[in-house]
This record gives sequence, structure tokens and C-alpha cells, in this order.
Amino acid sequence: MRKAGTPLRYIYGMRTAGSIRFPQAFYAAALIPWFVILTACPFWSELPLSDPSAAHIDPELAGSWIPISEDSEGTFSVTFLPFDDREFAVIAKDGDTGEVDAYRAFATSIEGDRFLNLKELDEAVDKNDWNFALYVIEGDTLRLRIIDDALFKLKDMIDPKTGSARFSSSAELNEFVRIHLRDPVLYGKGDDDLTELTLKRAKSER
Repeated sequence: MRKAGTPLRYIYGMRTAGSIRFPQAFYAAALIPWFVILTACPFWSELPLSDPSAAHIDPELAGSWIPISEDSEGTFSVTFLPFDDREFAVIAKDGDTGEVDAYRAFATSIEGDRFLNLKELDEAVDKNDWNFALYVIEGDTLRLRIIDDALFKLKDMIDPKTGSARFSSSAELNEFVRIHLRDPVLYGKGDDDLTELTLKRAKSER
């Protein structure tokens, strides 16, 4: 479990993109910050929720998002840039320090619920490097709920010695999430941890 109050980029292990190569248009885009304080213990997995090669871009995600609270506006934002027809490149920047981080991301639909599969763009990553978030878009509002590790531990789906999840395939992981879609513990509810984040479209995107 990561320490309460740890910034999101450390919870997710975000680092600069390093030697990953991006299309020229990727660098030309505005680098939008994303820096949020979350105290959850996100679930880490060697496997995504589905096969990235079978994914499709969700056009509703494309663009820039900022915090819904006027008090926090400007401290961070996040932009989703189509990398190809299956995945997004996600660019993040801490509005206070100017640090830039990058993800790869793609969507998985499970019984109509949409999830983000998130992985840092860095060659020097831990093997347990996928994280997941349920996302809901209503108009210009994006709500994210981070999948927590509590339910997986409760169901003995994490090896206590290695910390690795006990799933042999993405299909098996997907089925576990499907079965527990309506279980609030999937998102850490009942703890004091904050696992939700609400953003709004940046004005330039409207």
C-alpha cells in the first residue's frame, strides 16, 4: 500500500516518457498537467482488462480535462491524444512544478461500463504496471473511480509473497471485474481513501 497523500504520479509510478518515440503531432500538442492527490491503494496488474490490439478509440475522451473545483483549477489537467485507432497517449503535467509525465491508455467495456487501462510510458517499469479506472462522461464532466486492491486481497487474488495478481489471462481478470461490478469494495468504498476524481472539459475543448 502506498502512503496516504502520495501524489498520483507516484501512485501510478508515472515517469517521463524516456526513449519511447511519438509522432511529431504528439509533441506539437499542448502539454496538459495532471497532478492529483489520491490516498487509495490502486490495484496493479501485469495484465490489462482486455487485448489492446482489439481496442477502439473512445472519441468522448479525446481532449483536455481540468479539475471541477474552481479552487483547484490550474493546478493540473490531463489530455487524451489519439495515438492510433486503438489507444490514447495521455500527457500530464504538474501545474506547480512543470513536470511532464506520459501514459498509454485504452478503453475496455464490461457490460456497458467503461474502464481505462493505464500504463506508464517508460521502459524501466515494474512488471505490475497496469492500473484501471471506471470512467463516466456526462456532458462536459468526466468522473473517474480508481479500482482498488482491497477486493482482490479479500478474495485472495493477490499473492502476499510476490504482490502479483493471481490471474492467468486478461479474460480471467475481466471476468473477476465483471462479477464484482456492483461491489463498492472494488473501488475501496468503506475506507477513508479517496478513489474518485471529477474533471471538466477545458474551455478550449468546448
